Amino acid sequence: MQLDPQQSLQLAFRHLDAFSVPQVGTFVRKRIAAQIDHQSKRILPPHEIFVLEAGEAQVGLLEDFYKGYHNLSPENAIGLASQVGSWV
Repeated sequence: MQLDPQQSLQLAFRHLDAFSVPQVGTFVRKRIAAQIDHQSKRILPPHEIFVLEAGEAQVGLLEDFYKGYHNLSPENAIGLASQVGSWV
């Protein structure tokens, strides 16, 4: 079964709070509080963004997610994570 790296990365963004991509770094979900934009006279709602941090502090979380979500063997999950890293 061939899995799409782009789609697999989007799944990780939807389901995980933090994960490391091999040879890229660690993505961490950050929650941004509501803010007032005085210039446009609007209230900006709270939202979430992913921030890329240096290093690989969350090693294994992406592979574990792929094993569970796609029902992959450990070797195939590691391979998919590597494909995602190459794609990024």
